[in-house]
Amino acid sequence: MILPADPIFSQLLLIARNSPDEVVIDDRNLHVQAGYSHLLHDAVQLAQQLRDSLSQGPSTVGSAFIGILAPTSYESTVASLAILAVGGVCVPISAGASLEELAYTLKQCSATCVLVGSQHQQTKLATQLQEQTGILKLAIPVLSPGRPPIESYTLDEDSIPSDDLPAFLFFTSGTTGAPKGVLHARRYLYAKFSVQQSELTDELCLIYDSICWSTCFISVLLHILRGERVELHELDARYDLIWDRFRDCEITKIHFSPTSWYTMMKVFQERISKLPEPSVQAYIRGAQYIRTPITLGGILPVPVKQFWLNLRGGRPIKVIYGSTEAGLLTVADPEASASEEASIGSPAPNVTVKLSDGDSGELLVKAPTLLLQYLNSPELTASCFDSEGFYKTGDLVERQGKNFIFRGRYKADFFKFWDHKIPRLHVESCLSSLPYIEEAHILPVADARCDNRVAALVRLRQDHTCVTLQSIRKDLSTMLPVYQMPTLLRILGKGDEVPRTFSEKVAMKKTVERFFPRCNNDHFMDDSIEVLGIKEILQFETTGPLELVELW
Repeated sequence: MILPADPIFSQLLLIARNSPDEVVIDDRNLHVQAGYSHLLHDAVQLAQQLRDSLSQGPSTVGSAFIGILAPTSYESTVASLAILAVGGVCVPISAGASLEELAYTLKQCSATCVLVGSQHQQTKLATQLQEQTGILKLAIPVLSPGRPPIESYTLDEDSIPSDDLPAFLFFTSGTTGAPKGVLHARRYLYAKFSVQQSELTDELCLIYDSICWSTCFISVLLHILRGERVELHELDARYDLIWDRFRDCEITKIHFSPTSWYTMMKVFQERISKLPEPSVQAYIRGAQYIRTPITLGGILPVPVKQFWLNLRGGRPIKVIYGSTEAGLLTVADPEASASEEASIGSPAPNVTVKLSDGDSGELLVKAPTLLLQYLNSPELTASCFDSEGFYKTGDLVERQGKNFIFRGRYKADFFKFWDHKIPRLHVESCLSSLPYIEEAHILPVADARCDNRVAALVRLRQDHTCVTLQSIRKDLSTMLPVYQMPTLLRILGKGDEVPRTFSEKVAMKKTVERFFPRCNNDHFMDDSIEVLGIKEILQFETTGPLELVELW
């Protein structure tokens, strides 16, 4: 059996020859434990099915866009390797999306085939998707019989795919507009495992995220290419079960979004901390056992960062920063990760950076992991690079020594209030620091008289109930100038949940529509919204660090 002689399959074969049958993927949902020999066999079988099926139609196999309809699983990993083996493009799609959304995604990229996991093969969704799009549907094999010895696999030195061959199509989270299709080359994956590993390590990474999130999708492939075992769960945000796995002192690596780290903290505070002391200590030992806890996809609020720092005996959650378009860009060392500043660390290997205004401004980058293009958008692709070929991230940062401090997204994290720019994340951080605030969000609510209002959406700690808009403004007066203070307040109830994207970022537009619905400028449709009248906004004393300048 012949495989492409590229870094992916060369590395897989290297480890497989030394550890062919040791379990590298433990899929708790499918009840499958598989080694490299199983992965290679199933991937080769599926690759041959793709060649046979697609060669009979008008499309060629190489560079074909192929959908993957499966959760994060052994099946999605097999599908990915099969597509890469035939030189196709992996298009992970979410079963949580509507039929119309899935059909639109597949039509946008002219997908020729969809590989379907076992839990979707007989579902109405998969059948309707095939009927509506006419796209070929193939089942993903699991532990196929007739597994050959590893020695039967060879690398075809005459078949080495170009580093720039399209290989992955991801969609952005949609936090700053409609989701965009981001096309990456094979080098996007090559650049992430530069050191060859010849056998399995003792690392065990717990993964439970949706496969359509690019970081999760790539991380499964990366772990097995690095010789790291992965344990896959479809836990549907069952954070109590994740804590139980921590307690077992087996997990050594995990990556969560800030939202997940926050929710894990709340589970500990509200449930675990009330257990008998020996049980509490068992969970704490499990959290401390993890060598590499990672946060990505956003900035950890200071209270959450401090909680984990204390629980883990002074060892912080590791901060890494990147994007769907650019991949991993910066990595923070322990000191930067523990900082109360929003530090994202220093540039990752092979990443070149510059700032638009010297030591501050928009972060511009060059890296081997940069996108090839936005799907069907040549003008947008051209506009996101400067004259020197640096990618414009849209993120504003400030250089402090060797590290960068994240100040926010240019489009999403700053908004206009009269003639002033409101730094949303900074105001949100100050609000989060108040002792009675458990969860805080700062949102722009449009108002024709002042462009946008500063709206505070908060959840209170259980022992605090008498909190008003005026009391919050008073407590913020030593931290913020008056124009940055909230003029709208809504307190989240017990069952209220903030809308989020699939990557767990706050869906700003939906959140404003749900919690601040309005009739006209000063009248909102929900009586639970506290409003500061437009005439009262500037009639408030402040001792904050910035002076208020004249607005008219």
